[in-house]
Amino acid sequence: MKKYYYFVAVVIGLIVVMNLLPKGKCMYTKKLMKQSWSFSVDSTYRKKGEHNNPYVELSNDSFLILTADRSGLFESLVKGDYLSKEKGSVLVKLTRDTEVFEYTLDFDCED
Repeated sequence: MKKYYYFVAVVIGLIVVMNLLPKGKCMYTKKLMKQSWSFSVDSTYRKKGEHNNPYVELSNDSFLILTADRSGLFESLVKGDYLSKEKGSVLVKLTRDTEVFEYTLDFDCED
């Protein structure tokens, strides 16, 4: 019976610890909040070797990885779109021709 209580205590302890550790998607959200950028989209693709993660190649030879983003931004992007984001915000403006669309990046982070 002692082994059962020990097992239950370990499981409960792991659950508590896992809930206290920062989640990867929340850390990514915090990192994005510190950035400001404005670039044109060169291409979009899903990288097969990396769990089918959505990549956005930008005009400055960098890229965005939008894993776990639920805003619909990645699905909306086409080559030539212009993206801009201000520091301290998760609001991304997508400009296509003369239209402007706004997306709020959503990584399901409660922080």
